Amino acid sequence: MAGLIDLRWTRPRKDMAALSAVDALVRLWKASGQRPGLETIRTWQEILNGLPGPVQSALAALVAGVASARGEVRSALRGLTPTELSDLAQAGGLVRETLEERQARRIAAAALKIDRERMAIAMERLLIATELARNSLNVEAWSTPPGNVRSAGADGDLLAAFETPAGPVFLGGPGRTVYREPAAAILDLGGDDVYEAGAGAARGPGLPVSICLDLGGADQYTAEDDVAQGSGSLGVGLLVDIAGNDWYVSSNGLCQGCGITGIGVL
Repeated sequence: MAGLIDLRWTRPRKDMAALSAVDALVRLWKASGQRPGLETIRTWQEILNGLPGPVQSALAALVAGVASARGEVRSALRGLTPTELSDLAQAGGLVRETLEERQARRIAAAALKIDRERMAIAMERLLIATELARNSLNVEAWSTPPGNVRSAGADGDLLAAFETPAGPVFLGGPGRTVYREPAAAILDLGGDDVYEAGAGAARGPGLPVSICLDLGGADQYTAEDDVAQGSGSLGVGLLVDIAGNDWYVSSNGLCQGCGITGIGVL
């Protein structure tokens, strides 16, 4: 058994560590059932060439982790019908509601069909990705230029924003960055940041995997969404904030390391 557990961690770790950031982005597209065009890949490469090697490696690890976890979540939900998925997708928003007995039984019966081991493996993949990203950033000294990327989902010291079918991937610099859109992956290198949506929150078929790694700063996490701040509904969500005097506020639903029909870790 120990050998099997070791292989379950060792093989994915080696696979994620071997990917470049561009390869990881391509894999994330493929995990979503699509393929990026050559022009899109060239644009990614131009953006990434301006970033330090350790930052590229850290971003690659997080994106590869999301791609790997998406496959495990898909397997975990394979036994559910479209109707059952729809019922469970609403469950995150019903945590404060009193359900009719028939509705409650239907949701509970569908939830029991989720492969919990596969869902746990999906979260393991995100934890491995976070470890690899942190190790990459600790290898050598690095610095980044001021961020000037424009995106509808984030602004401030934003170094890169990649649109993917799995959700956006944001790279924030060491200055202040404001994140306004739920993302598949966020790597923030520091600063007093503001997270207004999600932050490592999986929310069903549209965003089944989400990871956020923030290296430090006095960050503010606020949300009015049904799922936020390291939580999971029909998927896995991971929020890791390494350091800083942070503030977490969420007024609705699942938040701060909570999971319903999924796994959340803060």
